[in-house]
Amino acid sequence: MQKRIHLNYKTTICLICLILLTPFMGICSPDFSPDTSQINKLNRLADAKFALNPDTTLFYAKQSLALSKKTNYPSGLANGLLQSGKAYYFKGKSDEATAAFDEAIALFKKLNDKKGLAECYIHYGRMYTLLAQYDKSLSCLNMALAISKSSGDEKELTDSYKNIGIVYFSQGQLSKALDYYYNALFIAVKNNYTVLTAELYNNIGVILQTMEVYPNALDYYKKALKIFEGTNNLHAIGTLNENIGEVMLAQSDYDHAIAYLNRANSVAKKQHDKDGLSSVYTDLGLCYAYKKQYEKAVRYIDTSLRIAVKYKIVYNQGYAMSAYATVYNMQKKYAEAYPYALKAESLAVKLGNLSVRADAALELNKTLAGLGKIDEAYRYLNQYIDLKNSLKNNESIQKLTSYNYELSFSVKQRLAQQQQQEKDLLYQQNIRMSRMTDLIFVILFIAMIVIASTYYLQKRKQLRINKLLKIKNTVVYEQKTDLDEQAHKLNELNTLKDRDCSTCCRTKAFRTNKCWKWFQQ
Repeated sequence: MQKRIHLNYKTTICLICLILLTPFMGICSPDFSPDTSQINKLNRLADAKFALNPDTTLFYAKQSLALSKKTNYPSGLANGLLQSGKAYYFKGKSDEATAAFDEAIALFKKLNDKKGLAECYIHYGRMYTLLAQYDKSLSCLNMALAISKSSGDEKELTDSYKNIGIVYFSQGQLSKALDYYYNALFIAVKNNYTVLTAELYNNIGVILQTMEVYPNALDYYKKALKIFEGTNNLHAIGTLNENIGEVMLAQSDYDHAIAYLNRANSVAKKQHDKDGLSSVYTDLGLCYAYKKQYEKAVRYIDTSLRIAVKYKIVYNQGYAMSAYATVYNMQKKYAEAYPYALKAESLAVKLGNLSVRADAALELNKTLAGLGKIDEAYRYLNQYIDLKNSLKNNESIQKLTSYNYELSFSVKQRLAQQQQQEKDLLYQQNIRMSRMTDLIFVILFIAMIVIASTYYLQKRKQLRINKLLKIKNTVVYEQKTDLDEQAHKLNELNTLKDRDCSTCCRTKAFRTNKCWKWFQQ
């Protein structure tokens, strides 16, 4: 009997061990099939971490891809490729990003996943914008726009408009860029898409900065920064700090500019943001150049240019070349400035960016004037003036005024709707509170009645008990009185008998006759 009990105990221990080790055995075994929800969770985590840390996005995306391939889960694989593509292009790895996006698009088409397909085209378009391949960028973004319109996804539609606006801005078509930005902004304000609203405020601020309307640009930047500071979107916070720093630089407030740019630089380093790092280094170089710290300025600009060339960021290459020309012109080293100014102009023409072209034309004017080539210098001066006038054209200013009026009306309308919703909510809350108060009052009233009834019944019961006790006490008392009286009479009789006996028993005859008879009586 003892042996059988011992065997059952050992069996139980073995079963417990097997249950505990089963999950780990499953992971190690080739037949392990994770739940698709686990893969979807990994993709959601990858997406959520993109604005905070693209390296983390890539980490989760790789895990998702491995599990999706193992389980043959196409949807998880497509989304994993999308997330990894986003991280790759952000880190400047455009070849890896292209391969990931192409594979993701093929899968999304097979799955007929329109939302995933639109998102893929949007990020593909962003990558091409960064590489200054604007035709490809617009092709991808217009496909995303068409999908968003057909599916009625207003959030994707807003994002598509915003990114198309960025392409037109990069090409120097400010008027078109404003059209797309404000189309996106109206939808974002209407639907209360706070993050997209902040991104669009930033983009409109960039146009205002380009047009040298600095106070208005700062207003837009600060509105956007206020929204983003309540989020984990480090990339946006870094970008806005850089933009504010550039406005301070344009207004010759170099110390404040450096403070903002250093904050932006810190974020770019944390995120390994090659575009951000390259751009900020050029800005810092210009700040130190204007502070006449030329060696430090050249080091920063050189670092910026090396990053831009390595990762094929054309805009930053042109910006850095123009900055080099500026630094050398400030030192009157015109011969050294000239090749940089020419290269900056060539890249600006390729980009189509009026702002970079204007800066390059100005530096060429200074360089050629310093080298004594007055006619060429004069030609570039006229080119600079024409470009600046194009940046500040009346059409863009009129559009800004008109759109701002419409935006103000839209914002007021949304605020009115929001206030009405808040009033309705408050009214509903007041009704619920009133009902709750009434219910509590009824409950308390019922409770009071129950307590009072219970108390009354208990009191009556106690009174009945007291009355019965009083009656019983009276009976007992009367019985006791009767007993006392009987005892008293008995005592008196005993006393009388004792006295008679003592009297009659004095003579022998009485004792023998009468006394005996008396006792017999």
